[in-house]
Amino acid sequence: MPCGGPAAGVVLTFRRKSFVRRARTGANGRYRVLLPPGKYTVTFKPAAMSGVAKTVVVPRGRLGEANFSLDTGIR
Repeated sequence: MPCGGPAAGVVLTFRRKSFVRRARTGANGRYRVLLPPGKYTVTFKPAAMSGVAKTVVVPRGRLGEANFSLDTGIR
Protein backbone atom coordinates (compact mmCIF):
# COMPACT_ATOMS: atom_id res chain seq x y z
CA MET A 1 0.00 0.00 0.00
CA PRO A 2 1.49 3.38 -0.99
CA CYS A 3 2.33 5.92 1.69
CA GLY A 4 0.68 9.31 1.27
CA GLY A 5 2.83 11.10 3.84
CA PRO A 6 5.22 13.99 3.29
CA ALA A 7 8.68 13.39 1.80
CA ALA A 8 10.89 14.79 4.59
CA GLY A 9 14.61 15.47 4.10
CA VAL A 10 14.54 15.45 0.29
CA VAL A 11 17.06 17.74 -1.42
CA LEU A 12 15.66 19.55 -4.46
CA THR A 13 18.19 20.95 -6.94
CA PHE A 14 17.01 23.69 -9.31
CA ARG A 15 19.20 24.22 -12.41
CA ARG A 16 19.12 26.75 -15.22
CA LYS A 17 22.27 26.86 -17.33
CA SER A 18 25.10 27.47 -14.82
CA PHE A 19 22.76 28.68 -12.04
CA VAL A 20 22.13 26.10 -9.30
CA ARG A 21 20.12 26.47 -6.09
CA ARG A 22 19.18 23.75 -3.56
CA ALA A 23 16.47 23.38 -0.94
CA ARG A 24 15.69 20.61 1.58
CA THR A 25 12.17 19.59 2.57
CA GLY A 26 11.24 19.84 6.23
CA ALA A 27 9.44 17.25 8.36
CA ASN A 28 6.17 18.36 6.75
CA GLY A 29 7.54 17.85 3.21
CA ARG A 30 7.56 21.59 2.47
CA TYR A 31 10.41 23.64 1.06
CA ARG A 32 11.08 27.24 0.09
CA VAL A 33 13.61 28.58 -2.40
CA LEU A 34 14.05 31.99 -3.99
CA LEU A 35 14.79 31.86 -7.73
CA PRO A 36 15.10 34.44 -10.49
CA PRO A 37 12.42 34.17 -13.20
CA GLY A 38 12.98 31.44 -15.77
CA LYS A 39 12.63 27.75 -16.60
CA TYR A 40 14.39 25.26 -14.28
CA THR A 41 15.07 21.55 -14.25
CA VAL A 42 14.46 20.11 -10.78
CA THR A 43 16.11 16.91 -9.56
CA PHE A 44 15.69 15.16 -6.22
CA LYS A 45 17.89 13.27 -3.76
CA PRO A 46 18.11 10.68 -2.04
CA ALA A 47 19.47 8.34 -4.69
CA ALA A 48 16.16 6.42 -4.92
CA MET A 49 14.65 9.51 -6.58
CA SER A 50 17.69 10.55 -8.62
CA GLY A 51 16.18 9.41 -11.93
CA VAL A 52 13.20 11.74 -11.48
CA ALA A 53 13.43 15.19 -13.08
CA LYS A 54 10.75 17.85 -13.40
CA THR A 55 10.56 21.23 -15.08
CA VAL A 56 9.19 24.36 -13.41
CA VAL A 57 8.76 27.91 -14.65
CA VAL A 58 9.24 30.78 -12.22
CA PRO A 59 7.05 33.71 -13.31
CA ARG A 60 8.42 37.24 -13.63
CA GLY A 61 7.35 39.73 -10.99
CA ARG A 62 5.44 37.42 -8.64
CA LEU A 63 5.71 34.42 -6.35
CA GLY A 64 5.19 30.94 -7.77
CA GLU A 65 4.36 27.59 -6.23
CA ALA A 66 5.48 24.12 -7.33
CA ASN A 67 4.23 20.93 -5.71
CA PHE A 68 5.75 17.54 -6.50
CA SER A 69 4.48 14.01 -5.97
CA LEU A 70 7.45 11.72 -5.36
CA ASP A 71 7.80 8.00 -4.85
CA THR A 72 9.89 7.76 -1.68
CA GLY A 73 10.13 3.97 -1.92
CA ILE A 74 8.34 3.50 1.42
CA ARG A 75 5.87 0.63 1.26
